Amino acid sequence: MVILDILQLQCASQAKEKTLVNVRFSEKKLTFLKEKFQAFLDPHTSITITNKNTAIKHEDGYFVFTLNTEGIDLIDSCSIKKYHFEFKFCENKLMLNAREADMSFLDSFIRKIDTIASNLEKHLYTLITR
Repeated sequence: MVILDILQLQCASQAKEKTLVNVRFSEKKLTFLKEKFQAFLDPHTSITITNKNTAIKHEDGYFVFTLNTEGIDLIDSCSIKKYHFEFKFCENKLMLNAREADMSFLDSFIRKIDTIASNLEKHLYTLITR
């Protein structure tokens, strides 16, 4: 019989958490990104893209994607799961459900944004500007 040492598991888990790299940009890339956002948004202060009002069933899921001069906000809800991604330029970090996200979540965040962008051209979503 194998004996499982809970303390050893906790230490291993904490060590693994410490090696994860959080999502951050260099100052040069962050400045570039801010400038591109301001140019894209001009003359608006905010653009929201959503399928919340056009979703056939609430269980099918919806998203609310907001771009503004402060950063990016993406709520992706499907069935019983809800993901809330936030990236604020002033903090230079990606948050997922109010916790700092590591690089392992960056790919799914980018893929969701890419899917929204490619389907936006098909006029499947509501576009709100402010």
